[in-house]
Amino acid sequence: MRNQTICVLAACMLLMTGCGAAAGSESGSKTESAAPASAAEALQEGGTDGMDQDALQNLTDDDLIGYGKNFESFQAPAFLTARPVPDTATIIMAEKSASDDASAEALAAAIFPDASVKNITETKRAGIWRLYEADADRYALVWDSAFLDMESMTLKAEATPDNLLLIASVMDMPDGRKLGAFIEDEGSQQRVKLYDLVYEKGEDGTADLVHIYGRDFTVSSADGRIEDFHSDWYFLHQKAVMPTA
Repeated sequence: MRNQTICVLAACMLLMTGCGAAAGSESGSKTESAAPASAAEALQEGGTDGMDQDALQNLTDDDLIGYGKNFESFQAPAFLTARPVPDTATIIMAEKSASDDASAEALAAAIFPDASVKNITETKRAGIWRLYEADADRYALVWDSAFLDMESMTLKAEATPDNLLLIASVMDMPDGRKLGAFIEDEGSQQRVKLYDLVYEKGEDGTADLVHIYGRDFTVSSADGRIEDFHSDWYFLHQKAVMPTA
């Protein structure tokens, strides 16, 4: 069966309420958009919306250096609109899910024993997760067990593009920012591919580095079983040396 790739940078994919039609297109073509296709043009526009996987997998050193120079300021891709906090903030997922507030708060408190956590969950995310703030840049996310069971690593909700994008939006890359996410329908499973940018400060006089990583996880179409969610394996890694002034 030929893969169908859904570019997740389309606006209707951002909402859990679900759109009537998929916003993507078949493999090899991009979502219709006025957004730029090349990395250089994307940087000028402030983000990466409109870039397909081929572009993200073939960035030049100059492309990476350009993103490194604008690491803090380039516009996050549109699918991150679903993320409850900026992509520069840290979200730590609890290792277990919870079905009630008390259990969720206990899990969040265990993540940040040095802070007093506060429940800041948006009403529209009730039944999906509970979000707790430890301080301005640190958050704990506890999935509702009716939506995602972390212990069995099973998506209880339907594996729709909206739900998969929501999960992708809150996955963290340490010290990184997200460049894009794509969903590939492989028939028996859905594959979610994420592209992250990481800026690495040099030490002892060495130059700074900028990296792009590609990672993925899959969700079974039959039973929602998630594989490689916590894997540290990357199918793509490219780095460039930042020029010294």
